[in-house]
Formats: sequence, structure tokens, C-alpha cells
Amino acid sequence: MSRKKLGKLLFSGLPARIKEIRGFLTQKEFANRIGVTQGAVQKYENGVNYPGYGVLEKIAEFGEVTVEWLLRGEEARAPGLQDFSPEAYSATLTALETALLTEVIAAVEEVVKAERLKFSPPQKSRLIVRVYDDCRAQHQRPNHHQVRRLLLLVD
Repeated sequence: MSRKKLGKLLFSGLPARIKEIRGFLTQKEFANRIGVTQGAVQKYENGVNYPGYGVLEKIAEFGEVTVEWLLRGEEARAPGLQDFSPEAYSATLTALETALLTEVIAAVEEVVKAERLKFSPPQKSRLIVRVYDDCRAQHQRPNHHQVRRLLLLVD
């Protein structure tokens, strides 16, 4: 399954739910309230990137919903966050991390194949870890440019 299909499958309703929570606020106003840039909100709402877990928590708190509802749309809107469930948050975070790791591995494999590079398994593992960490820090999905940039750091 391609990275795009996987992302759309896992986060299919997320952009619409973020727009719903934003309501009549402009993207810039909403971005200021949750501590991100207007461009980040635009990418979240267009399904280009997805927010990190900390931003998901801020969006959920702003909308008075749970992170689970925000990600899956399966839980009823909560009047507040009194239904906080650490287990549900942990499971959701694990799903996000697994999806990102799957995308990172696919991106690394594509670049290694396209560039006809030969890596030992430990070298490839180190590259995957660096790309994964970079994606989490930047709150973005992996891309070929990013993988090529980080190739220089693999020993």
C-alpha cells in the first residue's frame, strides 16, 4: 500500500474534523490559538500533513472533543474532556507512530532503490531512525528530498 493511501486510510476524516472545530475562525486565528502557523493549519485541512500528537491535543482541547474523536470520528463529541482515557490516547499515539514509521521505511526504500545504494542493515536502520526523528520534529510526512539530505549523515 502506498504512503498516500495509508495516510488517507488512517486519517481520512481528520481534515474535515479540524475544519469543523475551527468553525468560523480564520486559519490564522485558529493557528494562533493552537500554537502553530497558518500554513500548518492549511496543510492539516488539505490532508497534506498531519499534526503531531501535542498539536492534536491542543486542537481537541480547543474543540472540547477527545483526540480519539478527532482522529477517528467514532466517539461522540464530549462536552469537555472529562472522559479522558490514557489507554485510548496511548493506542491512538501508537497508531500514529506506526503509520509514520511505515511511511518512513517506504520512502527510504524508494530512495535507496532509485539511487542504487548499498547499505548494510545497521546503516539502513540508522537512516530510518534519522528520517523518522526528523519527520516527528518537523510534524511532516517523509519525502525523498529529506531522505537524500539525511543520507549524508549515515556512516
